[in-house]
Amino acid sequence: MKTLHFTGTITTLEPFTVSIAKQGGLPKFNGLAYIPSSTINGAIRHACLDYLISQANKNDVNYLHTLETYYSTSQGYILNNEVKEMIDKSKTSTPIDKDDDIRAVNPALSLFGRWKLDGKFGIGNAYTSHENQCRKVEQGFRSQIFERNPQLFASLPSSEAQRYYTLIENQSSAASKVGELKKQQTALLKEARKTADEEGKAVLYQQAKAIDDEIRLAKDASDEGKETILRPIDDVEVIEAGVALSHRMALRQVTDEEIGLALLSWAQFSLNPQLGGKARRNFGAIHAHWDVSVSNEDTFGRDPVGSVTIDDNGFHVEGQLLLDAMQAFKEGSFDFSRIA
Repeated sequence: MKTLHFTGTITTLEPFTVSIAKQGGLPKFNGLAYIPSSTINGAIRHACLDYLISQANKNDVNYLHTLETYYSTSQGYILNNEVKEMIDKSKTSTPIDKDDDIRAVNPALSLFGRWKLDGKFGIGNAYTSHENQCRKVEQGFRSQIFERNPQLFASLPSSEAQRYYTLIENQSSAASKVGELKKQQTALLKEARKTADEEGKAVLYQQAKAIDDEIRLAKDASDEGKETILRPIDDVEVIEAGVALSHRMALRQVTDEEIGLALLSWAQFSLNPQLGGKARRNFGAIHAHWDVSVSNEDTFGRDPVGSVTIDDNGFHVEGQLLLDAMQAFKEGSFDFSRIA
C-alpha cells in the first residue's frame, strides 16, 4: 500500500463557470474563487466509467453494462434496495476486513467510494490566487431568427405568420412582467448573501423562491412559447482564461492497481478536458500538471516519483512507478459489477 500526493495546477484555457445552489455565482473562499472538488471529482468519476465501458466493449465483456454498475461506479449510488439493506446491516456483523475484499475486486469503488464505503481518492478544490482573476461575462440577447433572415418569414404560410405575430405580442407582455420579478428576486438573493443572521437569510431565500411561482404564472399566461424568444441571457461569473489554479490530490493507502485506474481515469478525461458549465461555448477547457510524490514511512518525508500532465498533445505520465501501476491495472482481473 502506498500514499501518493499530487501537487500542481489546473490552468483554464477558456473561462470557467459553475452553478452552486444558493450562491448566485462562483464559489469563493476568503474572496478567492475556486473550482469545487465536487466538479473535478464528478468529471473524473464519470471518466472512470467511460474508460471501463470502452475496455469492456473492446474485450466483449457484458457484465459491466447494468444500471447497478453504472450508478455505483459514476455516483456511488446503490440502486437495488435489497443490496442497500444488506450493506446497512453488514456493518454490525461483518468483520472489519470485509471491505478489503470488495476493494480488491472493484478498484473503482475503492477509489471513489459508495454508500458506507469511503473512497481513497482525495480530490481538492482548485484555487485562484487573486480576486481579480474573475469577472462577469455579459451574455447578450437570444437572437430572433426572423430578424436575422427576413426571407425566412416570407416562406411561412399566412396562418403561421399570424401565429407568429400573436406569439410575439404575448411574449412581449410576459417578458416585461417576468423581467421585473427577476430583478426583485436578484435583489433578495444579493441581500441574503450579505446577511450574517441565518434566520434572516432563510427568510430572504424563501421570499426569492416564492417569486419563482409568480414567474411561472406569468409564463403560463401564454398559450404557447412560455419561454421568451427575445430576452436577455443572464450574465455569468467566470474564472478568466489563462489562470493557473493551485490544486492538490491524494491517493491514500492504495494498491498499484488502484493507482493505475486513477491515472487511466485522468487519461480518459484528457480526451475532452473540460470542467463546469457552458461546455457548448467551450467554457471549462483546461490544461493540468501535477508533480507526484509518495510518502516515505522511514523518513516521514515524501519521495518524488514522477508527474502527470494534460496538454494540447494529450495525456503524459512520467515516472516508472506510475507507468508500472497503469500496466498493473491493465493486467489485473476485476469484477466491477460487485458493489457489496
